[in-house]
Amino acid sequence: MIDGLLFCSIVFFAGLVRGVCGFALGLLGVSFLTNLIDFHVAIALIALLQPIATSILLFHYRQSFNFQEVIPIAICSFIAVPLGVIASDKIDDRLVLDLLGFIIIFYALYSWFTPRLPEVKAPGWGYFAGLTSGFFSGAYNSCGPPLIMYANSSQWDPQEFKSNIQGVRIFSMILAVVAHGFNHDLTSEVWKLLIPGIPSVCLGVGAGIFLSKYLNPEIFQKVVLVLLLVMGVKMFF
Repeated sequence: MIDGLLFCSIVFFAGLVRGVCGFALGLLGVSFLTNLIDFHVAIALIALLQPIATSILLFHYRQSFNFQEVIPIAICSFIAVPLGVIASDKIDDRLVLDLLGFIIIFYALYSWFTPRLPEVKAPGWGYFAGLTSGFFSGAYNSCGPPLIMYANSSQWDPQEFKSNIQGVRIFSMILAVVAHGFNHDLTSEVWKLLIPGIPSVCLGVGAGIFLSKYLNPEIFQKVVLVLLLVMGVKMFF
């Protein structure tokens, strides 16, 4: 038997960070939940909770959603998900993850110590971010870092940042749920944990949205960079 209060607290905290920053539910949720439940159960559970958290944020920040910019990136991400699934069995996982980790860490540190990053305007970078995001989503269930780096370099305000990221990721998240279903990962244990998981993540995201109102854009960007740095380091383990 798992500790129900601890489980709900972990999901709530992961949802809270997601509400504040617009990402990191998977990073925090899986990292902490694996101390309570099986790794594959945690992955499948978070895959089910992701679209719920994403839908809440997308609805709340719908007025900041840039449809024209996001849709092409989302299509690229969606197309690349199956490529990642196929490639996951054919490439050296350790080499790719180490390389991605190095790039993320370098970007986070460079952005932290650079007073103002040059704004990315060429649409090609957005398509590239979508493709790499979808690829890593299919291969390693980690679609966030490439997209977050692009969003941060685009200098979107916090509301647009969170709204646009959800708009891109919602498609790959739904596809991930379908893939878990075909792979028979959605076991009875996952569905049982989903019952307390849904209200916990919803409350967490709601609390995060509330707290984010008190973060100025500079602090928000620093929080994003810290989480990116944590993601980069985690790629090596």
